[in-house]
Amino acid sequence: MGNGKHCPTRKMNKYLLLSLILFFALAIDAQTFVYNGVCYSIKLFTHNVGVADPYQLDFYKGHISIPETVDYEGVTYTVTSIDNNAFGGQEGLLSVTLPNTITTIGDRSFSGCNGLTEFIIPQSVTIIGEEAFCGSNNIKEIFIPKNVTSIGCRAFSNLEQLVLEDGAKPLKLITFNKINDNTPFHICPLNSIYLGRNLDYQAQYAPFRDNTKLSNIVIGDSISEIGPYLFNGCTGLEAIDISSNVKTINKYAFKGCTGLTRITIPNSVDYLGLNVFCECNIKDLVIEDGENAITFESFLHSPFSFCPSEKIYVGRDLIGKSFNSEVPFTTSAEVVFGNYVTTINDNLFKNCVGLSKIEIGTNVSNIGNESFGGCNSLNVVYCSASNVPITSINAFNNTPISQVCLYVPDSSIEQYKSIKPWSDFKSIKGTAEDSVDLIPSDDEFVETYFNLSGTLKNYPSQGVNIIRTNKGNYKKILIK
Repeated sequence: MGNGKHCPTRKMNKYLLLSLILFFALAIDAQTFVYNGVCYSIKLFTHNVGVADPYQLDFYKGHISIPETVDYEGVTYTVTSIDNNAFGGQEGLLSVTLPNTITTIGDRSFSGCNGLTEFIIPQSVTIIGEEAFCGSNNIKEIFIPKNVTSIGCRAFSNLEQLVLEDGAKPLKLITFNKINDNTPFHICPLNSIYLGRNLDYQAQYAPFRDNTKLSNIVIGDSISEIGPYLFNGCTGLEAIDISSNVKTINKYAFKGCTGLTRITIPNSVDYLGLNVFCECNIKDLVIEDGENAITFESFLHSPFSFCPSEKIYVGRDLIGKSFNSEVPFTTSAEVVFGNYVTTINDNLFKNCVGLSKIEIGTNVSNIGNESFGGCNSLNVVYCSASNVPITSINAFNNTPISQVCLYVPDSSIEQYKSIKPWSDFKSIKGTAEDSVDLIPSDDEFVETYFNLSGTLKNYPSQGVNIIRTNKGNYKKILIK
C-alpha cells in the first residue's frame, strides 16, 4: 500500500502567470501521490495514473520497477503512462522496468538519464514523445515494438543500434519545426538498423539521411516501401539486402551511398523513383527475373545516374519515359537481358561507350530506337531469340557493328542475315550446342574461362565461352 504522501512541488510564488500554469496543470492531473517511492498523478475521471514529474532532480536513484497497478486511498489505479519530464534529469537512475499497461512515454520523460545503459520498451506502448530519451547518452541500443504508432522529434540521441519490430502499421516519425536534425533518430550515430515497418515521415527530413556511420541495414519482410531520401548520403553503407516484399523504392532513397558497389533489385519491386541510387558506386547491378515490368519514374533522372556500372543484368521489362537524350544507363562493359524481357527500350544504352558485350534473351521481340547507339567498344552480341526481334533501323546507330560478331540460334541464321540492321554485322554465327566443343570425359574439367576475344574471366557468362581445361586443351562451350 502507498504511504499517502504528496509529491514535493516547487515553491509557489505570487506571480499570476505561474498561478495560471499550475491551475491548468491541476485541471489535468487532479491529484499526485507517492507509492513505494514513485510519484504518480491521477488522470481526471479515470482509474488510471501516470508516473509524474516529482519536481526534484535527485528524487530517483538506483533501480526502479513500476507496477501495473497502485493503490491510493482505497482505490486501485492502473499505471498507463510515463508523463512528461517524469524521470528527466535523474542521473542517479540506473534502471527502470515498465509494466505492459504503459501506452505512452511522454515528452522528455527519460531525457538526460545518463545512468541508464539499457531500456526495454513494453509491447503495450503506442506513443513515444519528443526528446523522450534525448541526452540519455549511454543507451546505445533500442527495440521499438510493433505497437508504437508515433515517435516524437529528437526522441533519441546516441543510439548505435536500432530495431523496429516487424509490424503491419506504418510508424509515424515527427519532425519539429521542419529542422532536419530534429527527426527522432537523425542525431544518433547509428551503425546498424533493422527496419521492420513502413515509415511515415516528411520526405525532406528523412530520419537516417546523411548518417555516415551507418554500415548495416536489414529490410524486413513487412516492408513494402522504402521512402524518399531515407538513406540518402549514408556513405558508410556497403551492402543492403532488399526484402522480396518491397514493391516501391522512392526517389533519392540511396543517393550518394558511395560505399554501395553492387545491388540486387528483387522481382517484387515494380517502381524505382528519381535518382534512387544516383552517385552510388554500383558496378554490379542485377534486376531480378520477373513477369511484371519495373517502372522507372524517369529515364532522364535514372535510378542509376552516375553509377560506374560494369555488369548489368536486366531480368524484366522496363517502363519509363524515353525521349531524345534520356538515357538510364551510361556506363557498362557487359549487359545481359534475361528471358522474361520482351522489349529493349529506346536509348537504353545509347552512348554507353564502354559496352563491349550484349546478351539478348529468347523472348525479346522488340528493340527500340538507338537502344545501343554510339556503343563504340562493342565487339560481340548474342541474341537467343529464334524469331528476329522487330528492330529499329537505328538500334545500333553509330555503333561499328560491321566489325562485330553476332551469335544467334542456328535455325535463325538466314533470317538475321536478311533483315537490317542485323544483316550489317560482320558475321552471323550459330550458338547451338552442336556448334561448339564439349568436354569429352569425366577426368577433364574447366580450369580457366576466357571471352571470345581471349580475355581472362573470373566466371562464365551466358552464351559461348572459351575454356582451358586441366589438360591444357582450349575449347568452346555454350552456357545457357
